[in-house]
Amino acid sequence: MSEFFFKLDSEERREVIQRAAVQSGMAEDVLEKDIWLVWTLQRLFAIPNVPQMAFKGGTALSKVFGAIDRFSEDVDVSVDYRQLMPELYDANLASMSKGARKKASDNLRGLLTKLSHDVLVPHIEVAADTLMGKGACQIEVDASGEKIRLHYPSVAAKGGYLKDEVLIELGGRNPTEPNQTRVLTTEIARILPVFEWPTAEVAVLNPTRTFWEKATLIHIECSRTEPKFGDRIFRHWYDLSKLAEHEIGAEALVNITLLENVVKHKEAFYAYSKVGYDGCLSGALRLVPGKDLLDVLAGDYRGMIEQRMFSGMPPDFALIIDRIKRLETEINRAVTAFNNRAAI
Repeated sequence: MSEFFFKLDSEERREVIQRAAVQSGMAEDVLEKDIWLVWTLQRLFAIPNVPQMAFKGGTALSKVFGAIDRFSEDVDVSVDYRQLMPELYDANLASMSKGARKKASDNLRGLLTKLSHDVLVPHIEVAADTLMGKGACQIEVDASGEKIRLHYPSVAAKGGYLKDEVLIELGGRNPTEPNQTRVLTTEIARILPVFEWPTAEVAVLNPTRTFWEKATLIHIECSRTEPKFGDRIFRHWYDLSKLAEHEIGAEALVNITLLENVVKHKEAFYAYSKVGYDGCLSGALRLVPGKDLLDVLAGDYRGMIEQRMFSGMPPDFALIIDRIKRLETEINRAVTAFNNRAAI
């Protein structure tokens, strides 16, 4: 049965994790968290009668598409905004007034809050209590419902970078199409296949859309006059550098129409007062950080390496930034060519 690991006592679970760590060279807490991550996805996508959801982000790029080599620790999930507000199916977001877009955005936030607090969290809580015993796992959700944390009873040796929790980051203002259904497995299943481990059948967002979502996110961060220094943010630059070398990146660069779609959607629901997305569609997209942000990103990357977040030898920081510089040029060249063709 796929829940055998969770039914072991803490010492037995520790021994299994240690054995897999020795055989693979992976960190104990990375292996352990991956088990809980897959179990969490399994439970989340098994909840009945909820709006369409799509798994996306770095964890999807790693576990589903094999496009990046790092362990991705959180679960990024979009809840389809049109299924939360069916009246938006036929809406032209670009033609809506600023006030109408804000009202729709606020309504979507409220609907996601209700879905998260009233449906998703109770289902996950019951599943966790059934699995490990009441109270063994702690479920924490913020007021917005956008961040759900499953704190699990860890038995693994700690490395310092990872937390003993699976963070589900929900977004209720995005589309979930195109997507495809895939089955996720754990890293430890590859190392110790003699045992049965959790699997999760999920809808996964098209990775070319993820490429453009990450590129536009980085553009905003690089365009701020006062950069926001959140931790664990270098993953976006690393992921994009890897996608640039993958067929996903090649497909994205010839699909500027999808970039336009992503930008229009972000302008409708993710607008900022001091920075904007104009450069993304004019050949002036920014991916290269300024010095202050660059220093923060370098420290963040060192933490990822120390935690053994990579399955192979991680590339030098300078090489990643160099690839990002070249990608910035490639994207802006592709956008300019697209605009020139459209003007003919």
